[in-house]
This record gives sequence, C-alpha cells and structure tokens, in this order.
Amino acid sequence: MLRLLKTLTVIGCAMLFVLSFNVLAVLGWSIVSGNAITKLHPAFFILLLVAIAGVLSVPSVYARLLANKLYLFYLAAGILLVFRASFIAATGITGGELSAAIITWVLPAVLLLTLQAFSSPELDRIGVAIRIFFAVNSTMGLVERVRGTHFFPSLAEGIGDPRATAFFGHPLNASLLTGLMIVHLASARRSKVPVVWRLPEMGLHGIAMFAFGGRSAMVFSVAMVIFSAIWVRQEGAERKVGAIQRMLPLIIAGAGLALVFLPLDFVDATIDRFSNDYKSSETRNSAYQMLGFLNTHDWLFGMDANRRQIVQTFFHSPLGIELCWIALIMTYGIVAVLPMMVALPLLLYSIMRTLDRSAFYMMIYFLIVTAGSLSLGSKSLLIAQALMMMLALSQRRLMPARAGRREAPDIWSQLSEAGPAPARQPRLWDEPVAAQEEARVPSSERPAARL
Repeated sequence: MLRLLKTLTVIGCAMLFVLSFNVLAVLGWSIVSGNAITKLHPAFFILLLVAIAGVLSVPSVYARLLANKLYLFYLAAGILLVFRASFIAATGITGGELSAAIITWVLPAVLLLTLQAFSSPELDRIGVAIRIFFAVNSTMGLVERVRGTHFFPSLAEGIGDPRATAFFGHPLNASLLTGLMIVHLASARRSKVPVVWRLPEMGLHGIAMFAFGGRSAMVFSVAMVIFSAIWVRQEGAERKVGAIQRMLPLIIAGAGLALVFLPLDFVDATIDRFSNDYKSSETRNSAYQMLGFLNTHDWLFGMDANRRQIVQTFFHSPLGIELCWIALIMTYGIVAVLPMMVALPLLLYSIMRTLDRSAFYMMIYFLIVTAGSLSLGSKSLLIAQALMMMLALSQRRLMPARAGRREAPDIWSQLSEAGPAPARQPRLWDEPVAAQEEARVPSSERPAARL
C-alpha cells in the first residue's frame, strides 16, 4: 500500500511541473470555462487521494504532521480562505475565487502531508529529476525565444508578449522558478560532485532568464547569490562552503556581462525592459491607488468580481492586480487574508530550518519576488512548486566521517505535542538515526537531516 501511495505522490508532483494550466487547456482540461472539477488542477485530486488514504491506512507514516501546530495554522488559514471563497460563490457573482483558494493555498498543505512517506535519499532522487526537468525547460525557453513561437499556448502569446514561457505557461512564473533553481545551485553545499560542475547548468538557466524576461526574478536571484557568498555559516557536521563557491557571484557577474555584449535580440529586448519600465511601474502604482476605492466592508471582506473588474478597467489593469497581497485583500478581505500572510512565511521558515543552507536563500527569494507581482493573487501552483523544490533539492549534505556525531533539529517534533514516533523507516520529518545505527548503513545511503 505504501509503495502505491508513494508512486501516486511522485505522479502528482510531476504533474505540478509538467502540466501547467496552459498545457491542460490544450488537453481539454479548462480551468476557466470548465465545470467545478476541471477548474481544479488534476494533481490536487491525486495528492488529496494519497493524503486521505495514507492517513486512514498508514497513520503512523502520514498522520504525524497533523500534530504540528505550524502546519495546522497554515492549513486553518487555507481553509479560512476556502470558506470565504465559498460564501462569495454562493452570491452568484464569482470570478473563480473558490478554485483559486484551493489550488494556491490548500494544495501545498496536501502536498506536505503526502511527502511524509519519503526519506531523504528518496527526495534526493526526486531532486535530480527536478534538475533535469529545469534543464529541459530552460532549453525550451531559449528555443521559443529564438524562433518567436511557443511550444504551448500561453497568456503572453495572447497579449502579444514575445517572452518565452516553456512548460510554465507564463514568463514570470518561468523566471521565478528558474531563478529559484539558480539560487539553489549557487548556495547549496557541495555534494560528491564538485561545485564547479554546476556552472554549465547555471549558465543555461542564466541565459534562459533573459529569454523569460522576468526582471524582478533576475535582479533578486543575483542578489541572493551574492548574499549567499557573503553570509556563510559553517555547521560542524555539514559540508563546507569552499572558496570556489564564494567566488560564484563574480563568475556569474562576468558571464552576465559577456552575455550583454553578445548580438542576441532577446537579450537586448530584456535589457530594454529595464530601461523602459514605465508601463510596469504604472501598473504597480495603480494597484496601490485601487486601495483608495475600498470602503470598510471591502477592506474586511473584499469586493465582488464585477466591481473588481470595473476598478481594474478604470486603472488600465484588466488582466490582474499587479501586487498579489493587494489582489488578495480586494478578493477575500483582510479578515481572511491576514492569517495566511502570517502562516506562509512561518511555514516556509520552519521547513528551511532543518534543510540545507540553500533553502534559506530560496525562501527569501521566493517571498520577495512573489510579493512584487500578481503571482499568488490568482490561481497559482507556485507555492506547491517552490515547496517541492526546497524539499527535494535542499536535503542536508553531511560530512561522511561525521554524519552520525550530531543530530539536526526536527522542527515538527519540537513543535508537536505528540511523543516520539515509533521506530520505522527514516522519513522526512524524523530525526536522524543514532550514530550506532548509522554505522551499519553505507554512507551513500544515510539519510541527511530532515524537516
């Protein structure tokens, strides 16, 4: 049973990356004009089935996370948004608020529950698959930008935007997640493979960032790489951050400078977007000005879809509100949004604490870039995708000779009122096994510190 649930979880996680809303539309699964089922991503149904079946059939594996206070806080904040969206839907004046609340906020909680069954070596293998996927995605983005057409229909194509989108269906989503991969590659402690071997992979993603054209993602990915090289905290049992890794910002800056002088049209177009920022700045300013149209009831409980559309049209922003938290307040109201504004950073921080150092920089980067765009203000897979990347890519790298000398903190056990879990297969939220037990396990198979 556990093997089947793991297999279904891997399938659901793969669908989060491969099946964007645009790809689903090509396959006939419409999230806009479809019924209540097709308005939700199919990965949600698979992962929800795994979570329910796992809690009922293998509670010792799947139910432990339900005792964690931070997880329950996030889950409650997501359910509150769903309840508010349900009341909005009951009025008959709706703009997809219910499905957006489920996919954007509840899906990540379901995903975390399903990942309880995976050990660190298993997540490492998923991380390798994610890196291969992103290499393919960046290659697709470059091909799209050079030939001027998209592999899949996208919103950018509908409004005459030439930027590449690849699998993610939107240039900003592609930029954000590709930047997240760059931040990980630059800041993660070295594994068995020397850090220098990451440079070709980072170079591919760096060029692809120009093809995707997300300015905030480009700026803050570079900023996080520089920050990760300057602020280094060495942990006793973890692999060291060497001189080569500290020099990565200089290498990246040099490569970026060389790229600017290459005769590539899409590079010039991206640079022009930095110098001609008038429209984007106006859109962001309009988002702030929209708050002036809110009365007390709108601030507390949001405004209906018709009024939102009128306000957006008046401010020449019909496709969406540029800043996600303003979009959420105008949609659901601050009463429903405020708990999530607190719960999301807390959840990401708690996850980051027991992962590799790269998870910290990935978390900061993700929160900053998403706050400056529509992103989470509409139906989005970004939180689930970012969580999957952090957990699969940022498992701790321990020194082989010292892997059993210290125990990394288990944040979920510390915050839970439940007692220690019974002896079983090491999993994501378990503490590392004791040194005498690890001595019997080959160093290549020992689980690293887990969440």
